[in-house]
Amino acid sequence: MFNLIQNNDGISKAEMATRIGKSEKTVQRVISSLTKKQAIAREGSNKSGKWIVNI
Repeated sequence: MFNLIQNNDGISKAEMATRIGKSEKTVQRVISSLTKKQAIAREGSNKSGKWIVNI
């Protein structure tokens, strides 16, 4: 998921799920975990924001 975010910081959760072949709910759980660990953050709105990788 880090590679997807680094290559396209505006990628949606639905697009991530499609690209890695997992459900959107699984992507949400992973993102939630990474956000709690402060490995990634979301800047801006859900529709037009972007992902920030902190590692």
